[in-house]
Amino acid sequence: MSSLRFLCLLLMGLRLSACSPTVLDERAQVTPHDPRRASPEFTDGYRALKDHDFKRAQQELEVAYARTPDDPCDALDLGAAYQSRGLIDRALPLLKQAAESGRGLPVAEVTDPADQGKTIEQIAKKNLRLAGFDEYGIPFARPRPQATSAMPRQAVFHLLFEFGKADLTPAAREMIFYAAAQALGDQSATVRIIAHTDAVGSDVYNLRLSQRRADMVSSALQVVGVSAARIIAMGVGKYGPLEPTVEGIREPQNRRAEILVSSLPTW
Repeated sequence: MSSLRFLCLLLMGLRLSACSPTVLDERAQVTPHDPRRASPEFTDGYRALKDHDFKRAQQELEVAYARTPDDPCDALDLGAAYQSRGLIDRALPLLKQAAESGRGLPVAEVTDPADQGKTIEQIAKKNLRLAGFDEYGIPFARPRPQATSAMPRQAVFHLLFEFGKADLTPAAREMIFYAAAQALGDQSATVRIIAHTDAVGSDVYNLRLSQRRADMVSSALQVVGVSAARIIAMGVGKYGPLEPTVEGIREPQNRRAEILVSSLPTW
């Protein structure tokens, strides 16, 4: 399995989605061979997905799927569990099944808030795209590799944080996805994370906050397969602002982290 294909692991930590056993309307409850009274295994498996415990999720959802193999929600969630563990060959037929049999079937809860209100079909197709396949399970065409260059290369990815927080926004998670793709496509590259704050608060507070932000980004990259040994994460507090301000000013552009994927020396 290629390193880029492994990016499908992105469930939970980034963008992969699964659905809960609760559905929105009567139509969605009546799926083939299942009166939609969710089994304990399905419920426990969905919770394990939300907790990022993908091994336990796989175990629970395999039991649930064996009982109701025609249920598109069971197929979607077991496929998501396999995909999160990098088991793409097992995930593909389940995601295709969910895309085909989940047309028009909405769900009440999903693991990725960005997918709230989508149907099982739409979520399954999104998960297929994240794994590098179209809705029929056919791999997307990959660009031909370029000839090796002697020039050092560096890609920089910028992401922003909310005031006083180290949590990753949906936009930040998407940027981490692209940074991870770059890093996994070049196993010789180093990954540096430099996190900043705005000018509100003491130096000590902001240094700690920026380090929390750097560590959060590092953890998210590791979730999708970037080795911790390749990552250097540093918080520099309010120093090095993108938009210089006086003390006490909340400047969103300064609440940021930069991910540098580079073949250059790390420092």
